Amino acid sequence: MKRLVTLTVVLLLSSVFVKAQSLMTFDLAPGDYTVGFKTDVIYDETRSYEYLGNGRDEVELKSGPRPIYLSIWYPAEASSAQKMNYGQYLDLFVRDRERTKEYISGFVNNGREQEERNAITQSVANAEALSGDFPVIIYAPSFNAPSFENSVLCEYLASHGYIVVASPSQGDKNRLMTADYAGANAQAKDIEILLKYAESHPEARADKMAVMGFSWGGLANVIAQMRNDKVDALLCLDGSVTYYYKDFRNWPEVDLDKINVPIMYMVQKIFKPTRMVEGETVRIKDVYDSLENDQAYFLKFNELHHQNFGAHFVKLRERNPEVESSQPLINESYEAMTQYALNFFNAYLKGNPKALQFLSNEVSRNKIRPELIEAESKNPKGN
Repeated sequence: MKRLVTLTVVLLLSSVFVKAQSLMTFDLAPGDYTVGFKTDVIYDETRSYEYLGNGRDEVELKSGPRPIYLSIWYPAEASSAQKMNYGQYLDLFVRDRERTKEYISGFVNNGREQEERNAITQSVANAEALSGDFPVIIYAPSFNAPSFENSVLCEYLASHGYIVVASPSQGDKNRLMTADYAGANAQAKDIEILLKYAESHPEARADKMAVMGFSWGGLANVIAQMRNDKVDALLCLDGSVTYYYKDFRNWPEVDLDKINVPIMYMVQKIFKPTRMVEGETVRIKDVYDSLENDQAYFLKFNELHHQNFGAHFVKLRERNPEVESSQPLINESYEAMTQYALNFFNAYLKGNPKALQFLSNEVSRNKIRPELIEAESKNPKGN
């Protein structure tokens, strides 16, 4: 068993709280729980790591055990404390503030950095955890992305009684991810460590755990499930398991028969079931088509481009009107996405019959405009 050394990290707090309106409006009412947010870091002593900048404790290191920086959203005691602003998430990118600024200046291209920094979130930093028995969701972010990439979704799920744990997308040897088996395997191993970490949370239900992932994280999460019976459900947000299917099918340990839990695929508006690969017309929906062991859902979001599945990108990247839908349609569709995600987890982690019915309904019956989503599902083989 991997030996993990735990070190608590103090959350960086911005000195000024100024209310601002995010470009990404989110009008769904939160659940019944106050959302707490904290960070932690654990070290995987079984894997080496090359530090490219400031390492742990802000000391320049060349190498050491692999650090896994955690973001944790959880149901918390009601609090009158000021909710975090989004800048507090941005400041978690790295320990070195100057390097953070360098990253943000190269990433933000919509001229709204300060507005988004000042926008108030739903989280209360370091709030006291509420006693309870809450299912766990591990979030796997996209290629090279930070743990808080989908903070809006993670906060929403925590407000409905889930503990959500995420870590950054890091490559096999350092924090730079690679688009190959080594990279995917590294993130899958991180997911397995997060599952183990979550088990130690006193309010966590270790027998009710799911993994969701966006883009590259939506490939690593499938690998993690294949070799880990702790995972009870899978959610892929336009996951690379769909787009890297050819490589994926030939990687070590990959066996679609091992996908034996409920799974939901969400794909972008330009998704097509076939495409040309090396001069051959190939059906890229073959992973979904091959599933036989448990319930499967396939949802196409007609107004979401790939990057729109991550709140971080909606907030900070300039919208391309030639490719992307209008901002109101993106916001409305993101809300619909979170509703399906919540009901998927409510159905398969909480056994909620109303949530299961939601997944079976025609889209319009869920008070979502039917033109936003094309949905289909299939039962396990023999049912």
